Amino acid sequence: MRTFFAGPLTGPVVEPPASRRDGSGHWWPGGVSSGAGEAAGGVGGDGSRAGGVGGGGRGGAVPRARLGDLFAVAPGRTLDALAGRFFRDARLRQYVDRYATYAGSNPYRAPAALGCVPAIEHGDGGWYVRGGLPRLADALAAALDKAGVDVRTETEITEVIADADRVRGVRTAGGEVVRADVVVVNADAASLYGRLLPDRARLRRIAGLGLSSSAFLMLAAVEGRTEGMPHHSIVFSGDYRREFGDIFDRRRPPEDPTVYIGCPSAHDATMAPAGAESWSMLVNVPAGDPARWPMPPEAYAELVLERLASRGHDLSGRLRFLDLLTPADLRDRYGAWGGAIYGGAYGGPLAPFRRPGNRGPRRGLYLVGGSAHPGGGLPLVAMGGRIVAELVARDFSRSDRRRGRA
Repeated sequence: MRTFFAGPLTGPVVEPPASRRDGSGHWWPGGVSSGAGEAAGGVGGDGSRAGGVGGGGRGGAVPRARLGDLFAVAPGRTLDALAGRFFRDARLRQYVDRYATYAGSNPYRAPAALGCVPAIEHGDGGWYVRGGLPRLADALAAALDKAGVDVRTETEITEVIADADRVRGVRTAGGEVVRADVVVVNADAASLYGRLLPDRARLRRIAGLGLSSSAFLMLAAVEGRTEGMPHHSIVFSGDYRREFGDIFDRRRPPEDPTVYIGCPSAHDATMAPAGAESWSMLVNVPAGDPARWPMPPEAYAELVLERLASRGHDLSGRLRFLDLLTPADLRDRYGAWGGAIYGGAYGGPLAPFRRPGNRGPRRGLYLVGGSAHPGGGLPLVAMGGRIVAELVARDFSRSDRRRGRA
């Protein structure tokens, strides 16, 4: 991964360990490099880790939680304040602050607990599925088919049917009632409690979290090959505090955005035709209706391309096509609350504990997905799925399952 920072040097660079000084892939103007985080460099093989720091995942037994663990995550401190404890250089602090966006949050308000994300990423590395993320869906579909699961696609659910104590099934848009004693909802929690199974009290609690950020996604087919282009790049803004002020306070796309560039074709030839590249350019923007933006999405895309060109990523004359995805698309296609990617934002020290839990308010109702515990992003959503599977096994006895009740 390469990380580009705007602006001059602002303080002494923290020297990395000698074993990590070379090939970090993180660059600053003037040729200064730091091994502050070599998270996702090369890619190899199906499901292989994308470069990064040595070793596989952390194996062995899971240690028991201790009271001291609570203090280790610096309760009451923001992620930015945590970064300030360890780094004097403003660019390294900005780099750590970036991890708040993994939860759609503002680093100047998000809890320091999010500091575990770079530790995990640098310790266990980044992973890539050769052929792209649709391969995960294909593998899941094959596993479900092998298990004899009836998968219905393009079937809209309009209601979770329940009485005062437990769920009874779901109702489809076509009026069909599917009876079930276990309903796992991967829709946004706000959609569940606002529409599928109305619950004003829970909806108010979700609203109290505030919306996480959304995304402005530019999907580009790029003519030609870019020499030295890595799989992942981050081009930072010149004023991070102003950028997050635009997103969370002024509720507008940032005028000087940080741009993530994903170029999987740099290491996976199946992701683009010969002689071309596939680029995904992502900018964090506020959730809500893009019709209220100061400029239309098409004009904002031009602004983003101009910012990238000024920082060494000029795509002039190389775009075969450009597709845009806005918060409105996330809202309309996927039912995301206001187009927010992660549901509620992580604002304040108790934010991680205020997210909707995996057990719903009725027996047999469970929540998974980015808006529920433990949070958004494929790794956390997958963990949420495993948590729910274990809860179902625990909540329903073997005798219940033998009778077909679960």
